[in-house]
Amino acid sequence: MNINLGMKRILFILSISIVCLYTVSCRKDWNEEDALSQESETISFVDYKALPKTSFPALNGYFTPLNEASGFLEEWLNNKRPGAKIGEVVSITYDYMDYDHPDSLNNLSREMTVVQTEDYKEVWGDLFVESFTPSKPAATEIPLILKRHYPDAQEGAYRIVRYHQSEVEPTVELIDHVVYSEDFSTFNGSSGGAKVALPGAFNDNLTTSTRSWHIYVRNEDWGAAMYSNYNSNAGGDAWIVLPQQDLTSVQDAVFSFDFGVGYSRNPGEKDYVRVMITEEFDGQNPLNSTWTDITTELGVFDVPKETGYPATIRNLQANLPQYAGKKIYVAFRSQLPLLAGTYAMSEYYVVDNLKLSGKIEGMSIASSEEVYQVFKYHQNEWQVLNSVYVLQPSDYQGIGKEFMTPEEAHELISPLLTTRISDPEEGEKKTVLYKQDNTQFHAENYVYTSGQWKYDAAPPMEKRTAKFRYTYPDEKWKEIDLDL
Repeated sequence: MNINLGMKRILFILSISIVCLYTVSCRKDWNEEDALSQESETISFVDYKALPKTSFPALNGYFTPLNEASGFLEEWLNNKRPGAKIGEVVSITYDYMDYDHPDSLNNLSREMTVVQTEDYKEVWGDLFVESFTPSKPAATEIPLILKRHYPDAQEGAYRIVRYHQSEVEPTVELIDHVVYSEDFSTFNGSSGGAKVALPGAFNDNLTTSTRSWHIYVRNEDWGAAMYSNYNSNAGGDAWIVLPQQDLTSVQDAVFSFDFGVGYSRNPGEKDYVRVMITEEFDGQNPLNSTWTDITTELGVFDVPKETGYPATIRNLQANLPQYAGKKIYVAFRSQLPLLAGTYAMSEYYVVDNLKLSGKIEGMSIASSEEVYQVFKYHQNEWQVLNSVYVLQPSDYQGIGKEFMTPEEAHELISPLLTTRISDPEEGEKKTVLYKQDNTQFHAENYVYTSGQWKYDAAPPMEKRTAKFRYTYPDEKWKEIDLDL
């Protein structure tokens, strides 16, 4: 009885094992003998740009001892050929150079760091220009910027910095400044459409009427505008109060907008719109504030009144010298008698291209030029590295290239160095950095020999081959011995 039970258990385990072995052997038609005997496909690899963007082979188009092909090509195959047949084999030929740049050249081959607007503002203060000058030299200021941006920099780190430099100091003068503008170009709507939802603005009717300031798409040329609804709603007191505007540093402030009047039913028509300013608004009820009416000064009542939708749009403006150094609110008010039903005597007001502008003190500079400079982190400080030559914008302009491949560089840089480096000595070496694209620099050595600069050539390029198999159970491409 116990013997029979044991035999049953053994038979059960054997049957499960057979099923598992059969399942594995049938996985994707897997047959080890067939897989090993397959003829491998041969691929000539040229897709270096598909490798990780800043990797050495992606930038240079070949592999080296420190940048072996195996890992890169396995990843490339797994991205390009997922889900291959188990056991499938491919051979890949690729370019290989049995040489690696010195570490310093590898570390210098990197993306540039660009000095940003906020960096210049940190250097100058509230009044600033986007340039370094004799009083704010790049050699002094950029190390401080780099220290803020790279607090964990390691000894020997490099940064290639792009910035602007001027030989003259900036001047302080009044410059044009837009405090606020709104052209309603981001709004969509139609007659009777949505209420104007300007960020930070108040838009409501202070009576029981639903009449309010709405969005209307004028036409393809004009786009959207703001209008006071004239349709079948009863009248009321519709306000739109723009967000608070700060004129504390603004001189000669001017408020302007485009304005049109339509659906006027003269005689007996009345002017129901007002434009007003206050220095205090609680954000809840405009009637709690004291307003100054600038409607007449703007010339609102001089705009022609039309019987249909207004085709004539006038730009109106008013000077606001009395608000210099203050914070203000600007409001549009459309106030109609609160009558039952349709109020046939109402007018239709269209407002567009709101703008509050003036002049502020600003710094300007006559001219500046773009500069590329290398900085090295040494003994806890960023320092200018003058021992290398970085091609400057004028160099690229002179050779007619915005950036270069290594082959182009080897041809063009040698004669360039002859004009840039005076009195070189025989055997002198110079590390040169040039752009390979809009952001990436590459570093190479050039040596002065027999009266001319020459690329410090590496060994010749060679072709190598690697073989890869799609494996189970990983279902990944992996490199295998060439003899398999």
